[in-house]
Amino acid sequence: MEQPPTTRPTLIRPILLFLTILLIFIGFQGVVMALPVDVRLAVIITQLVVILGGALAYRRFLARPKTKWPTLRRLGMSPWALIVVLVTSISLGFLANILGALTVQILPGLAPMAEQYQDTVQRLLLPDALEAQILGALAVAVAAPICEEILFRGTILPEQRRSQAAAGAIVLNGLLFSLMHLNPVALLSLTVVGAYFAHITVRSRSIWGAILGHGMLNLVNGVILIRVAGDMASPEEFGWLEVGVALAVLLPITALLWWYGVRLIAGHNDNNNKQKQHG
Repeated sequence: MEQPPTTRPTLIRPILLFLTILLIFIGFQGVVMALPVDVRLAVIITQLVVILGGALAYRRFLARPKTKWPTLRRLGMSPWALIVVLVTSISLGFLANILGALTVQILPGLAPMAEQYQDTVQRLLLPDALEAQILGALAVAVAAPICEEILFRGTILPEQRRSQAAAGAIVLNGLLFSLMHLNPVALLSLTVVGAYFAHITVRSRSIWGAILGHGMLNLVNGVILIRVAGDMASPEEFGWLEVGVALAVLLPITALLWWYGVRLIAGHNDNNNKQKQHG
């Protein structure tokens, strides 16, 4: 008896999911920003309603039953591996700044956009009122990591893995994550950042490493550094020499930390699998 043809999974679902969330995000954010509410509260509301809400709604009503979701029930790595992931995330944040400066050096026409983005970040995170500063820190270091990781690494990435090998899914997931931020200056840097969080999610089969690493990156890069740096020149103001020296230092350090952390995660899960088999 002839067997009915099977439908091979494609990238249509994850791409459509991304585009749908992106369009809703743009529209909803415009509406909320127009309301008489604090801009930081508007950011948190948009993250919760569109990013997190969209991911959970998809998983509840539209996702296919055989999709394997990364877990929230376990860390998926040893405590030492988590420390390495957090340090790597900090290093990635610094590297992202330099990659942004490199982008401006290569494409100087993006310099006004980079300055405008820097001004927007400072207004968001450095208001006069303490309450507004706390809201800004919560938006950047708590709401964004949780909501964005549940969407990109917890929902879109598993859909990608149904039709893509790990390497391709990791790179594409990083690119989609970058495109969501609508910032051409940070296209390269956020792609690298997103790919890292996708990589540790694939290896650990847990989303906690990505959430905590993302939170640490945003905390250091978006909350602490902007206060410590003060009147220091922004990366967009660096010249070729400064960018080259910074890349020569940060790139190998970050790559080594990335490799070491993934190796620790893989070793941890291998040991757990062996214990289950012998148990």
